[in-house]
Amino acid sequence: MCGAAKEAVKQEDGGVMYRILIADDEPIERMVITKAVRNYFGDEIEVIEAENGREAIARFLEQDCQIALLDISMPGIDGLEAAEKIRKEN
Repeated sequence: MCGAAKEAVKQEDGGVMYRILIADDEPIERMVITKAVRNYFGDEIEVIEAENGREAIARFLEQDCQIALLDISMPGIDGLEAAEKIRKEN
């Protein structure tokens, strides 16, 4: 991630600026992506995880996330369909 991306998540009071949803049906993939994002942004973000597209849609909307990282090929609702539904609902 570039420096501009890191600057975009900073909040003046030092609190959490963005909630990022990470959706992947593979637990190891979610763990690796979550760790990388947390290492880069630290306490400036909150990470919400989902195991599939249906859960991703629900959590994105319930948790008021601003960013979603979605696996394209998940069983049931894939990442592309989940992104489309999130856009319609959000």
